[in-house]
Amino acid sequence: MKAARCPALLVSAPASGQGKTLVTAALARRHRQAGRRVRVFKCGPDFLDPMILERASGAPVYQLDLFMVGEAGCRRLLADAAREADLILVEGVMGLFDGDPSTADLAARFGLPVLAVVDGSAMAQSFGALVHGLATYRDDVRVIAALANRVAGERHAAMLGHSLRGGVQWLGALPREAGIAFPERHLGLVQADEIADLDGRIDRAAAALPDEAC
Repeated sequence: MKAARCPALLVSAPASGQGKTLVTAALARRHRQAGRRVRVFKCGPDFLDPMILERASGAPVYQLDLFMVGEAGCRRLLADAAREADLILVEGVMGLFDGDPSTADLAARFGLPVLAVVDGSAMAQSFGALVHGLATYRDDVRVIAALANRVAGERHAAMLGHSLRGGVQWLGALPREAGIAFPERHLGLVQADEIADLDGRIDRAAAALPDEAC
């Protein structure tokens, strides 16, 4: 990301409910455990996800959204974070191309590389086709890597990884395991202070991340 001069990654997905918050929180916690200063932003009018991401990163989480904050405001937030952080993570909203402005618009405006998180629990080679679609839909959006969530095991993960095309990097998978998933209800995730073992879940998710993802 040119303006910030700090490594940055936008975590997105083909739809809601794929595991964006889990992966973003796990990445933030893993890098924080390694002694790095992590700053996390959330795209969209969401107050539940930022509370979880604050626990994971140990720092305040602000909205980074072209509609809510404006381009100048987003640029200022990114620049401020880059001055004090070793890594910037941005969690997208809904699917990558959903909405106007969309998460893709944010990625294109600031040159943010995209990690696609996909629920791979009910698919095999179609995983690669879906990621390929995300990566090629717009020329100004760079989907550089993919990570599968809710994977049944090593054989399933290998099948998903081998399905990728077009130079998108395989960053591995998170297992389908109740002990790391965040509880949900009809309006989204349960509030952070209602999850008694939230830190334990984040720690387990961070430990389960493949080394390639970090």
